[in-house]
Amino acid sequence: SSEPWSSAFISHIMKESGAKDDFKYSSSHSEYIRDAINNKKNKNKKPFKGYEPSEMKLRKGDLICYPRQSGIDYDTTHSYKSHCDLVISIKKGVAKTIGGNVNNSVSTKEIALNRGKIKDEKYHVVIRNNK
Repeated sequence: SSEPWSSAFISHIMKESGAKDDFKYSSSHSEYIRDAINNKKNKNKKPFKGYEPSEMKLRKGDLICYPRQSGIDYDTTHSYKSHCDLVISIKKGVAKTIGGNVNNSVSTKEIALNRGKIKDEKYHVVIRNNK
């Protein structure tokens, strides 16, 4: 299929895991990324917060996201092409993630960590459920 569905996959995972109304479900990753970043910046009580990758060590259950177009960073406030994966395990300096619509399938990949933080600079946000 040429129809992007990776954000729908993440939204489905979040709904099935019990996020309920706390998560901003969307067919666009950038919509829930921007919502989580706003939650952090506004210091509100919403549990899903978006952090810059350099701010924190990854944990199982975090979403890690990167833009799929140039000129996008943590402070971008408009819609943009992006992708997010769910961290499913962390072992020996490597985070294993799962994502949808990677080569039109659900697949896992490994992300190298440096002292628990993402090494790859393409990632611009870590979304964590602080509930």
